[in-house]
Amino acid sequence: MRLCPCGKKSDAGSGGALLDRLGDKSGDVTSSNGEAIVAMGNRGQSCAEVCSEKGKQCEEGALDSLNNCEMMKKEFQCKTCEVNEGDDQPCLNEKGVCLLKRNRNHYNCNGRYSSTRRLCSCV
Repeated sequence: MRLCPCGKKSDAGSGGALLDRLGDKSGDVTSSNGEAIVAMGNRGQSCAEVCSEKGKQCEEGALDSLNNCEMMKKEFQCKTCEVNEGDDQPCLNEKGVCLLKRNRNHYNCNGRYSSTRRLCSCV
């Protein structure tokens, strides 16, 4: 179940511009050691896809360490953070809002939503 209206088309001057400014190419944003990376996906891309493109696998257990406003603001420059629930979280929506997962006991590497960008942990 999705609690936010993230699928709506963004208005001019909203976070859609932030998504565009970040670009549509996923990239490594942090390297925690020689193997694990934190990477942001393109719009609509799952963490499984993001990590696979890098020759790695998504680690669901590590997604919880990314599910906080400080980390999300650092990586996505989001305007604000909201606690929400969706299989694509943690993510940035088209309004420039970082969505943090409410149910911190269940993360999904295959979750995706057409207008959000995921922050992923890949090993």
